Amino acid sequence: MSLFKRGTVFYVDFRWRGYPRLKLSTGTTLKTRAKAMERTIYGLHNAGRQDLLTLLVEQRLSLEALHDAYEKRGDELEQLVAKRCWWSSDFRSKHCTTRMRSAGTSLNNS
Repeated sequence: MSLFKRGTVFYVDFRWRGYPRLKLSTGTTLKTRAKAMERTIYGLHNAGRQDLLTLLVEQRLSLEALHDAYEKRGDELEQLVAKRCWWSSDFRSKHCTTRMRSAGTSLNNS
């Protein structure tokens, strides 16, 4: 679990038991913004949001988009999950259907 700089850009690297390894670029050269993104990942892990962390690992969601939605503290996180799951090829995957059911969204395509 660390924040490190490679070249001019900061990266985060997380390893937790039961979760896939997260090694991602923050896309920023600003250390304070990179630390804020690191805190976002910690917050999502502590909240048990493995679905969002899995989307990050699978590169179906950018860290910057996730961080921006997390900062807004509204329904933006659920909308991100629904949007990424709807447009993905594995719409009915386990982490997508679990979150969509908990959000009360119908899984029928009709």
